Amino acid sequence: MASDAKTALTNKLIKSNIRVPPITIDAYREDRAMAVGNGSGINIVCNTSTGCVLGGSGLGSGRHEASSPGETAAIEILKPLLTGACVDEHTQDQMIILMALAKGISKIKVADRKLTCHTETAMQIAEMMLGKRGLAFNLSESAEGGDTLSYVLECKGCGLINENVIKQ
Repeated sequence: MASDAKTALTNKLIKSNIRVPPITIDAYREDRAMAVGNGSGINIVCNTSTGCVLGGSGLGSGRHEASSPGETAAIEILKPLLTGACVDEHTQDQMIILMALAKGISKIKVADRKLTCHTETAMQIAEMMLGKRGLAFNLSESAEGGDTLSYVLECKGCGLINENVIKQ
């Protein structure tokens, strides 16, 4: 599984003319007395040179799937990495509340025009709650050039301040 992920990552990075960084594999096997079932899983973490932390994961069920869990996890890492996105698809929805409450304009670069269902839901809820304060999200094509298309999600936050916090 880990070797599938490493191979998929290495091949795609080379094909995209990106230097392949050192890849460290830390394998772990749960004790049979602790494990339930016979599934498997892989988590990949990528620390970029710009300080972003991206993640990808894949689950194996023991059945023959079209792609291995390692390949699935590699694809989840490669998507934001190759588009220059600052968040992976698992982090998108968690950024929405921070963007909505912040003062001023917030922007995050995302890998795909199709946002995750969790992100869409978080945006709808934030707009329902703060829409009267002018909150609205906008997704637009990134102005940066390159071979791979990416998008920017932005909003003008409400700048809410907790008046109950004692100022020192």
